[in-house]
Amino acid sequence: MEAVIIMNSVKNARIAFFLASMNLTDKLELANSLKKSLSLLDGDPLIMPIPDDAPSDIPRIILRSKNEEYSLIVAPQRIDFFYGNKEQGSRLYNEFTQETLKTIKIIEEIVMQKFSASINRLGLIVDMSLEKDDGIKYILSYFGKSFKYKEKLLEGQIHMFNKETVDGFSINNWIRIIAQKHDKNKTNVLISNDINTIIEDGKSYTNDEINKFYNSMLRYITKNIKYYV
Repeated sequence: MEAVIIMNSVKNARIAFFLASMNLTDKLELANSLKKSLSLLDGDPLIMPIPDDAPSDIPRIILRSKNEEYSLIVAPQRIDFFYGNKEQGSRLYNEFTQETLKTIKIIEEIVMQKFSASINRLGLIVDMSLEKDDGIKYILSYFGKSFKYKEKLLEGQIHMFNKETVDGFSINNWIRIIAQKHDKNKTNVLISNDINTIIEDGKSYTNDEINKFYNSMLRYITKNIKYYV
């Protein structure tokens, strides 16, 4: 079963650095540094004309790829890197992992070494498809009982949450399984694993800790998901 998950297409992914602080005085220099080092973000950078005292969750910099598969959003509160499989083609998990880890390393080194970023929390979401002939029937089978009007159901969801320690990191671990048959443009079963570190007072992650976290969690996702399919 694990091989099926790994070989399935990666649909979406999100990497999040939560910031305690970062020097955003020269947003143009930051945007240029990121774009120069990240060849996949080959679209035109967008630097938002926002005053420094605007809410910290509002993006200041947005970088994208021309095909819109990749984007990087920088705000004083957090940095988010997104991947979206626009063509819905086959994307091997190992291939996705290697590219993602390389990108994470570049981003963290730039923002920490050149722009004094202090990262106090880390997050990761990966969505993968699981093709089933009848997604609704599949998700209802988890409950081991009959459901009234189940033939008319258009969508079903299961959410599972746990706090645990993986490779020395205390994490929140969400598994979400979503089955649907009302939107032909979406996969009929989507499995999402949402992992983020638990907030620790005064914590500031080092480069080595960041790399270890994403290496560990990208491996852990394959082990984690197999228990639910």
